[in-house]
Amino acid sequence: GRFDSLGLGEPAVWSSHGRWWMLYTGRDRAERRKIGLAVSKDGIHWQRTSESPLIAGQAPWNAQVVCDPEILPLPDGSLRVWYGGGDAPQPAENLNGQIGLGRLIPR
Repeated sequence: GRFDSLGLGEPAVWSSHGRWWMLYTGRDRAERRKIGLAVSKDGIHWQRTSESPLIAGQAPWNAQVVCDPEILPLPDGSLRVWYGGGDAPQPAENLNGQIGLGRLIPR
């Protein structure tokens, strides 16, 4: 199934290029979490930009969980994105979590 087949939450929303954009945490059936991107013309009806996640864990510290995006729009139009990560899908087992930092350039 999709990376967000079991649900989604923790939205971070901003406006750019005449549209609304949302980073969100998607959860799959194994409770793994990844961050997706959706777009809207009105801020109410949303469409995924891809069936694949925008941000997925690629290091031991965020192999199972990438979640809770927070954004800061920068003067150049890009976004600084902070997110949580973890090595176990269940919060009680996730003892090695860290904070990740990325940059998103909307087009």
